[in-house]
Amino acid sequence: MVRTRHGFSTIFWIIIVVIVFVIAIYYYQVGKSAVEEAAMYVPLKRQDQQTKDLQKLSGSDEVSDIESDLNSTNFDSLDEGLSEVDQALVNF
Repeated sequence: MVRTRHGFSTIFWIIIVVIVFVIAIYYYQVGKSAVEEAAMYVPLKRQDQQTKDLQKLSGSDEVSDIESDLNSTNFDSLDEGLSEVDQALVNF
């Protein structure tokens, strides 16, 4: 009788380990697909000339340097891509 109980205990623990293993694989696959799905929505970095120019601004906090940066910055085409953003939001 002791022998039967020991065999049952071994089978019980094997089943528990298999269930835990299956659950771990499931959650790994769900997490992996969630990361891949989130990666689809990462915006692409497009750098135009204005972005490159803005990155060249000085890091100084002196008034003369700030004034020089403002005078050299072209704000005329700042809203150039706004229509594309509006259209994307409408389609969203």
